[in-house]
Amino acid sequence: MPGPGGGGGPRDYNDPLLYYRMLERFTSGNNANLSAAHHDWQRAGANSINMGLVNAESGSMAVKVIKAGALTADVTRWSMFNLDIYPPAGFAESIITTRLCPVAGAFNDDTAWTIGVQQGTGLNSLQATASSFIGFRRQSTVDGNVVALLKNGADAGNETSISCGAVDPTSWHTYQLRIGANSAAAYRDGVLMGSTTDLSNINSAAAYSCHMMIYNESASGASERHLKMTLMDIIIPTGGW
Repeated sequence: MPGPGGGGGPRDYNDPLLYYRMLERFTSGNNANLSAAHHDWQRAGANSINMGLVNAESGSMAVKVIKAGALTADVTRWSMFNLDIYPPAGFAESIITTRLCPVAGAFNDDTAWTIGVQQGTGLNSLQATASSFIGFRRQSTVDGNVVALLKNGADAGNETSISCGAVDPTSWHTYQLRIGANSAAAYRDGVLMGSTTDLSNINSAAAYSCHMMIYNESASGASERHLKMTLMDIIIPTGGW
């Protein structure tokens, strides 16, 4: 597969001198803080909850569920225990892939989530939050769509987004964001959803953490919010070292 820029021939994304790769398949039985899945995920947030253990099903392999509590602004953030990404050459040639499915009956319109890389570990990268984030977000208070997002500030003027369509509350979908030297493109289930040449909202002068978060935007229904995960794959260039 060629790189995000479309040229240069196949790339070996498993070469540790060229790329940092954080691949999580959620196959481990661990689901608690600092031991969830295969990596050192740190759990934090307001009334944060451990991951749920779920059997594989059609459309998935190994599965875990990230959960937000039943109260407004309840949130569970999962980040690397230490910041793990500081790309010396920026984010060109980066690829972020995730496969997920909201849990029917435990996912409402008033739910937000983010999956990707985030500056620091203590924020929720919603539109109203001054944060730097690269990846995917769904936020019902914005428009409810899944978007590929380049974020470097607190409002829509500090965000570059590519719509990947309305959230699907019942089916598994694979989302991928590919960043090249001069553009970024987003895919859903291998289909190009859109692209942008506006990379101005990428903050390359910061340390990031691999990150996933689910957030309860309203307590209507008084139930937890659940999102099933079966894959996270984050590939960032090292600059060659």
